[in-house]
Amino acid sequence: MNQAECVAHFNKASPKERGHRIKCLFVMANLSLKQISEESGFPLAVLKNWEDGLYGGISEQNAKKLCEFLANNGVIVSAQWIMEEKGDNPLMTGNFTKL
Repeated sequence: MNQAECVAHFNKASPKERGHRIKCLFVMANLSLKQISEESGFPLAVLKNWEDGLYGGISEQNAKKLCEFLANNGVIVSAQWIMEEKGDNPLMTGNFTKL
């Protein structure tokens, strides 16, 4: 690990850190990227870029849309948590609006 990687790890708002949180949320929702893409309307390449923290990572506007999608799939999380890891941790509700 180099110095830049150490600093990035402590920057909870970095695109890479947001990407890690997004990957965890997708695991919590028990959905593949393909399923998320098909059901949310976000292109598969965009979801992969968010997970990898590429091109600046997810925007706050898209984080809010992603929160709505995740809530419909049993994971409650705020855009603030996705963006900065501030606020309440994600919660799995087991309540799904789709069958």
